[in-house]
Amino acid sequence: MPSVGLGALAYATNGSIFLVGTEREHPDAVEIAANGTGGLSYWAPAWSRDGRYLMFAGAPQGDGASRIFVVDPQGRQVSSFAGWLPSWSPDSSKVAAWDDPFKTVGIWSVDGRRVSTVPFPTGVTLPGDSTPTFTGDGQALYFVLSRVSSEPEAVPIDGSAPHELSPITTAGNPVFSNDGSQVALPAADGLYLARGDGFAPRLIAHLATGRFYDAVWSKLDDRIAVAWTGAGQYESLAVIDVASGRTVIVWESAPGDRIHPIRWAPDGRSILMSSGSRLYRVVVSDQATTNPTFAAEVLFEDPSHDAFTDLAADWQWIAGGG
Repeated sequence: MPSVGLGALAYATNGSIFLVGTEREHPDAVEIAANGTGGLSYWAPAWSRDGRYLMFAGAPQGDGASRIFVVDPQGRQVSSFAGWLPSWSPDSSKVAAWDDPFKTVGIWSVDGRRVSTVPFPTGVTLPGDSTPTFTGDGQALYFVLSRVSSEPEAVPIDGSAPHELSPITTAGNPVFSNDGSQVALPAADGLYLARGDGFAPRLIAHLATGRFYDAVWSKLDDRIAVAWTGAGQYESLAVIDVASGRTVIVWESAPGDRIHPIRWAPDGRSILMSSGSRLYRVVVSDQATTNPTFAAEVLFEDPSHDAFTDLAADWQWIAGGG
């Protein structure tokens, strides 16, 4: 298996999309989609899991349908198609996005061909403006909205009947492991892990107070980063060891700021996260010791950003990156 390294950082600010290379290559931010170009503002950058493509959305500054753009790592457009709230398939070959919100979801190939249309079934309840998200095997969609309790259901792409994704009520997004064999289920009493089909859940990290949200699996699926809302006005970034359930606090926010873990570096040594108006790289070292040590680097700051929403950013994973 080829090694996987850390590539470019993509982030959105003031309606534009920027790319920042690694420290060794192209350290300066490059604007690849400028606010106002084509009458659109741009948001929600997300790298494909294989690191070959970056996706983001473009929304008219007035009313009108949004579009999805797929570009290569240099920012050159590969395809564009109408859609809203997109997500990548696990194998990086397809994109799911609302065609007609809450009525149909389009499944698109990377080169912009419609692969299929999935009608949204009656009787399935959505927790607000939910993103259609692929299950770990890529055969169904579920609909997620961060930090909202729900009873998620999976909607098969082949048109067969919806089914439960989890036998428990979740307190936030279910998140599948990178290999698709497990799903993390934040709940009122802690974090559960279930099989890839959502069943046989087991509690691995119990909470006396607060909630876990925004779970992010490490590349090796051995650790999970979460936002932890405690009893006070602070939020914490925590790391949970999958095998033991050991939970370590990594970072504590400023009063009133939300914490949003985004993605692990492939080597498992750092986490990309946002808190308030800043984007951080949080270094995690000595994870197995009694007193882990941590450090944080500010990658970007947007003083105009609302502290109660998450900065939109993503790290690229690249094969052969060391």
